[in-house]
Amino acid sequence: METPLLSSPRLTTSDGRHRGLCHSPSPAALSADAAVGTLLATPLPHFLPLRHCIRTPRVRLFPKDRLGSPAPSAPLPTPPPPGVEDRLRPPRPRRRTTPAPSSSRHDATPTSPTECAADGGDISSRCPPPPHLPRGRVLSIQSHVVSGTVGQRATVLPLQVLGFDVDAVNSVQFSNHTGYPAGFRGEVLSGAALANLTDGLAVNGLLGGVTHLLTGYIGSASFLRGVVDTRRRLAAASPGLIYVCDPVLGDGGRLYVPEELVAIYREEVLPLAAVATPNAFELGLLAGVAGGISDEASAFAAASVLHDSTGVDTIVVTSLNPPPPLPLLPAGAAPPGDGDGPGDTGDGGVGVVTMLVSAAGGRHRWAVDAPRLPGAYTGAGDMAAALVLAWAAIAADAGDAAPLRTAAARAMATVAAVLRRTCDRAAAARRPPPELALVASLGEVVCPPEGLVTVREVPGREA
Repeated sequence: METPLLSSPRLTTSDGRHRGLCHSPSPAALSADAAVGTLLATPLPHFLPLRHCIRTPRVRLFPKDRLGSPAPSAPLPTPPPPGVEDRLRPPRPRRRTTPAPSSSRHDATPTSPTECAADGGDISSRCPPPPHLPRGRVLSIQSHVVSGTVGQRATVLPLQVLGFDVDAVNSVQFSNHTGYPAGFRGEVLSGAALANLTDGLAVNGLLGGVTHLLTGYIGSASFLRGVVDTRRRLAAASPGLIYVCDPVLGDGGRLYVPEELVAIYREEVLPLAAVATPNAFELGLLAGVAGGISDEASAFAAASVLHDSTGVDTIVVTSLNPPPPLPLLPAGAAPPGDGDGPGDTGDGGVGVVTMLVSAAGGRHRWAVDAPRLPGAYTGAGDMAAALVLAWAAIAADAGDAAPLRTAAARAMATVAAVLRRTCDRAAAARRPPPELALVASLGEVVCPPEGLVTVREVPGREA
């Protein structure tokens, strides 16, 4: 009886004669008993891969009956000597190792984030993720688009490549952002839908272990009040929860959301947040500044008002002196998604855009300047809020004495680098930049480039 593990298909000619096996003697040459005995006595390395059989000159896989006469039976290939079978195997992929020092930047391991990011984002070899992964677990509640880079699409990936697990709840789900000329399709979630999702997380024990809550664009009052309840339940399950609130309300003098959300943010949401990341327009609305925000002095004054009225400890103003909103596409502004970022009024890139950091009581005040770039970019503010969250946590874990200063500098550097690549692509294509070039900029996410931003300490009153 033939042993199943040793059996193999035989190649047969048209006249019924066997032409041999890839790893056994031809039955035409041996009796059945001798064939089985030979197979059982054959060492395992003798069972060669089909590739070796094909490359052995004397093994004929096809009969020559069509040419007039059959070929004689092919003899069994001689077993290779010890060690040869290793050379017959397909080569294994070589593991990438750190190259020896070289005078060429492209041949050497980078020694600074600037050099790391300069090669276009090869994060596998030049910018490995930070150690001690995962850094934490983030529940991100904001908009989602099927196509585009705003809301969740601008925040989840940066958080993940920086070492955070991310759970995402979509406040809206649209086909694309609302700035496209043909509009969009989709749906807006209600507060009841958010409560239902939170219940599902709670009954499965998934609210515990969340280290950070990040909220962005929210389109209805019921959903925003649902965020308040979700934050309360998260804090009960995870006492050390840090809430970073990006109060996406509008920009350029107009609202993206119903006006009633301004009061809800001011009275119910911001008192629960540790960090708020408004743009200059949103800061003026929340602080009740009638004339708006025009410079650093008025921005820090409004931040002080918001510190005192809401109790939020840190305010990061994601863009001061931004350019007027320019259409990404003919439709104009493009919520959901915060469009803050180093854009330009069209004057060729003159001037800077500034991110401000204000701590309650005037303990710390910093300004981070980046050059303006031509164009307008939707989703830059969403990405900036996520990067501030991530780098603040990473800097704090590393024992940084001023983690928010470090976080603002690195976040602004990454945003500036992403927008620069987006701008370059738009210029090459000779059309407005529709979406952020985020995936192509992962190197700059992991290793924020140096030299793109300037950090200044702004004098403030002592606590």
